[in-house]
Amino acid sequence: MSQRWVFVGLVVENRHESALEIQKLLTEHGDAVLGRLGVPLPEVGVSAIGLILDGSQAHADVLTGELRRLNNIQISTSSLTSE
Repeated sequence: MSQRWVFVGLVVENRHESALEIQKLLTEHGDAVLGRLGVPLPEVGVSAIGLILDGSQAHADVLTGELRRLNNIQISTSSLTSE
């Protein structure tokens, strides 16, 4: 049985403006979030967030689409399916 994961990388500038909205969206989509790693990088003025999502590409597209509507966020995604 194959398993699908979607990896999402976010770079957030000025996290104080976006943190509550990001947290709200991640909570709303919490059923698909398998893992989350947040790394503040104050020396360069950004924060990095890594997500591992379990589920369909469509669900990941909805979440990343909602995140992309927020200001000061760059997003990159990749997916992997196990055999």
